[in-house]
Amino acid sequence: MPAYRKPKLRCHATGKRPFPDELAASCMADSLSRKYKTTLYIYNCPWCGNWHLTKRPPKSSATLKESYGR
Repeated sequence: MPAYRKPKLRCHATGKRPFPDELAASCMADSLSRKYKTTLYIYNCPWCGNWHLTKRPPKSSATLKESYGR
């Protein structure tokens, strides 16, 4: 019998992994930025209300927050 797998939650509009708050998204962005040596940005999704990560630079500093790998 196969092991139970928790379904992966995804945003219905973007298909991206949702983070419940800015801090959780920022921590994941920092971790992945260091791991993959790239810059990631976080933004609040207008469709689901959660936070997501993206590689695209912000069009406006008011809409996206930058996270640098350290």
